Amino acid sequence: MKNIGKLLLLGGAGLGGMALVNRRIGEAYRPLPGSVDGEPGGYVWRDGVVYYHTKGEGEPMVLLHGFHHLSGPHEMRPVYDDLAADYRVTALDWLGYGQSNRPPVEQTAGVYQQLLADFLEDVIRQPAIIVASGPGAAFAVRLARRQPEKVSRLVLINPTGVDQLADKPSCWHTALGLLFKLPIVGDFAFNLATCRSALRWELENRIFFEPGEVTESLVDRAWVTSHQPGAKWAPLSYWSGRLNLNIAGDLGSLQQPTMIAWGQQAQHAPIAGIRGFKRYLPEARYRAFDRTREWPQVEDSKAFNALLRNWLQGKDHGAAAIFPGEVEPQ
Repeated sequence: MKNIGKLLLLGGAGLGGMALVNRRIGEAYRPLPGSVDGEPGGYVWRDGVVYYHTKGEGEPMVLLHGFHHLSGPHEMRPVYDDLAADYRVTALDWLGYGQSNRPPVEQTAGVYQQLLADFLEDVIRQPAIIVASGPGAAFAVRLARRQPEKVSRLVLINPTGVDQLADKPSCWHTALGLLFKLPIVGDFAFNLATCRSALRWELENRIFFEPGEVTESLVDRAWVTSHQPGAKWAPLSYWSGRLNLNIAGDLGSLQQPTMIAWGQQAQHAPIAGIRGFKRYLPEARYRAFDRTREWPQVEDSKAFNALLRNWLQGKDHGAAAIFPGEVEPQ
């Protein structure tokens, strides 16, 4: 009995310590500044207000950032700033990210697909070029196949849905989700995963190829965005596998011209996954960007934007790319 009492005391002290750390981190909250300029807008959707910014004139283009806990509209800023010279570019803050509402519930792939469909219907109101990263690329493909009148072209960056994040969540993903949902322990675990040293390591070793690209302001922004009220829930949806979506069957039925760009050294969605996309969609334009990881549109923005503009304007005559595991045709 004494041992049980000691364990209970230790457990209570541990939970008290975690709660204290959580409270102090919460007290350090700072509002998240906007990461892109242009005309701001708010779309009142069924699950919360979704914010976006628009810049430029011409054919509409919608930019969709990824779903990592470091994600946000800032990862699309180079495309947003450059392509606004020729297009009406809209950078969307997904629900749970950026300045959009962050409801304290896990989301699903179906929720984000519906959000994208409604946003295009109610805000954009005409066929749009979609530039999407990670799971957002899979959502865009599914929408383009089911409602082709909403999407004119697709640009997919490190997309998932064929070899990565295509299966049902594993037991490990389910357990991870349960851990992070715990009121005190889950918040403490998320605070550990998003402390400054962890964010810096992630940026230097998983997001960027060149560690020197990671500045103090970038780390600070990552900390601020991951410590907004409700910040853990959207990344948790990604970590727990609830955003997984198999789009292999959708790719073969796509009507829209498609370009697929990949970071040659990407780790979250390794470039080997490009073979799956080429198997189902061989006619797409493929390009790998060397010395880049998760954000090739940031790390090699000049080349990425030039390729994107030339492809959209029919001036791209690049040779077919050869990727790991493929044999160059004779």
